[in-house]
Amino acid sequence: MSKLIEHLKQMIIKSNKKPRIVYAEGDNAYIQEAVKIVSKEIEPILVFKTKQSIPNNFPFKTIAIDSIDLNKYASLLYELRKQKGMTIEQARELVKQSNYLCPLLVKSNEVDGEICGIDYTTKDTLKPAIQILKTAPGAKLVSSVFIMEKENEQVIFSDCAININPTAEDLANMAVMACQFAKGILGVNKPRCALLSYSTCGSGVGDSVTKVQQAMAQITKSDQYEIFGEMQFDAAYDDRVRAKKAKACPWKEKPNIFMFPNIDAGNIGCKIAQRMGHYDAFGPVLIGLAAPVNDLSRGATVEDVIGTSYITAAQIVASWRK
Repeated sequence: MSKLIEHLKQMIIKSNKKPRIVYAEGDNAYIQEAVKIVSKEIEPILVFKTKQSIPNNFPFKTIAIDSIDLNKYASLLYELRKQKGMTIEQARELVKQSNYLCPLLVKSNEVDGEICGIDYTTKDTLKPAIQILKTAPGAKLVSSVFIMEKENEQVIFSDCAININPTAEDLANMAVMACQFAKGILGVNKPRCALLSYSTCGSGVGDSVTKVQQAMAQITKSDQYEIFGEMQFDAAYDDRVRAKKAKACPWKEKPNIFMFPNIDAGNIGCKIAQRMGHYDAFGPVLIGLAAPVNDLSRGATVEDVIGTSYITAAQIVASWRK
């Protein structure tokens, strides 16, 4: 079993309470198979389009969209979005879609978190979640992390999925959020985050370098986190190269978080690590929302659903501690 999954399972078990997770695409066979495995630690609720599509003797809680009263959810959505021009008629139509109904269930405290995306696009998962749940207190944006694992090594890549070309302020906020995730979910005692660039400590010039330098200047020194940049990946990862190229960096060990300057670099870096470096990638995990919602790839496997379920449950457990 993955070291990450075992850690998350123990975190959930120690909470002595099962997180309630709603799965927006209960019709999907991979979802149905995965919840059988995670149900010892998690209470799954599966959403189906119709009552007839629910398998016979299905052992878990289900919601059939065609068989429940949607009026209260439509009213809630309307109240949340009427200032943005949404009509009650539009709200009544949208709540018939599980990607809108599920975050409304979270908002109503009927469930603790949501998993969506095996049939929906990232945009169609994220847009309703942000509209309905908003960002968490103190969070200025929604970002994402991938947890990269290989044998006993575990690092975070961010942001590889959500923010296309973040500003300096965005990068600064995302770095702190990634550190908070590493500490609160992965149990990293003192996260170290490298702000990556094609330049190390002024060795290169350009708009992208300036952006990363400005992000670093906006980060307030913290006793809980260590953030340093701008730096090239080799300087961040290799102790010998770092000692030569980044003499101002106080780290004696390599970072456990790598913050990429844009989504191109992040997405490419993540896939290189997976395919050539043989790292397992868990994610993208959404961070910055007011309640845990996570997005599955449309190519997700049963194992991906299981991993995302445990990560989402751990985020819920961490929220209970606050």
